[in-house]
Amino acid sequence: MRISARTQYALGAMLALAVADGPVHAEWIAATQEIPRRFCDNNLLQLRRAGLIHSRRGPGGGYWLARPAKEIALADVVASSEAP
Repeated sequence: MRISARTQYALGAMLALAVADGPVHAEWIAATQEIPRRFCDNNLLQLRRAGLIHSRRGPGGGYWLARPAKEIALADVVASSEAP
């Protein structure tokens, strides 16, 4: 099976969120996973629309998983990133 770069970046972002203690900024995700910031922002938007993550703006905001990591299947992430 071939996985696109978009899906690889989405999986990396989800991994970063899974190990984070609380909300994290997109800049941190992009830096720790070595994802180009533009791709990171687009992937986070798609993951949020798919209901896999939540976001909040402001100083105490950021991104976090919508449910525990063990309840999120790889197929969910792949489906959200490969959707048209």
